[in-house]
Amino acid sequence: MTVLAAIETGGTKIFARLFTADGAILAEQRFVTRDGDAAVADLVPFLGSHGALAAIGMSAFGPIIVDPQSPRFGEIMPTTKAGWTGTNLTRALTEKFGCPIAIDTDVGGAALAEARIGAGRGFDPVAYVTIGTGIGGGLYVGGKTYHGSVAPEIGHSFVQRADGDTTASICRYHTHCAEGLASGPSARARLGTRQLVDAPEVRATLADYIAQLLFGLTLSWAPGRFVIGGGVMLGTGMLDDVRAAFPDKVNGFGAGERALADDYIVPAQLTNAGLEGAAIMAQELLAR
Repeated sequence: MTVLAAIETGGTKIFARLFTADGAILAEQRFVTRDGDAAVADLVPFLGSHGALAAIGMSAFGPIIVDPQSPRFGEIMPTTKAGWTGTNLTRALTEKFGCPIAIDTDVGGAALAEARIGAGRGFDPVAYVTIGTGIGGGLYVGGKTYHGSVAPEIGHSFVQRADGDTTASICRYHTHCAEGLASGPSARARLGTRQLVDAPEVRATLADYIAQLLFGLTLSWAPGRFVIGGGVMLGTGMLDDVRAAFPDKVNGFGAGERALADDYIVPAQLTNAGLEGAAIMAQELLAR
């Protein structure tokens, strides 16, 4: 039996799956995210529980070096996550299991899965954007995810402040980036004890910033479809607000017919898109 592994690392949890080459799931397990050494200690017994591994795919939080030609491939760059800067989970697992490993960012893995088996099926390029604790995005184009010299950090794209918005940015680097003004922590700072459904003025402000971000990505990435995930957007009604605000950002500019289509901005479809993307990466490694 050929055994593959998929891993998704997140800020609060690590999700791992063992499965066969034809996709049958053998086992799944979640671990609390602690530090890099603890992640290795948690993962190794689980990953080795069904025999030798043929390939591993991993969708990882970052910032992480995803260039396979880099001698630091898989290394976590400076981060506020305690115990992770300089950690190289990829190298540790390669040394332990001796099998090939493919990695992508967490949003890159999600973009891959949503484009192949989720809400982006039938479109290329597909832009995946998540709006939650932070704001991130990945681009699926030409049948694979785009990396560049470093992983894209779209959440730090600048947006124009709405009239009268004096709420401080939660980003320690920028006073008016999308993440600083429209992510989950920014929403909570604006809401106090209220919920988004009860605060139309907050919803309007957030929708304005997110629509600005999507319009900027429309001009630079020109996707066939946006797939939107994250706790700020899903289950809150915010997606409809963003859709309503988006045409005003286009304002008649020639952004293409797709930009104003009813199905241009859609909700994510997969529950664990990053893990599904990691599974696809492992299967593709095996096929090569």
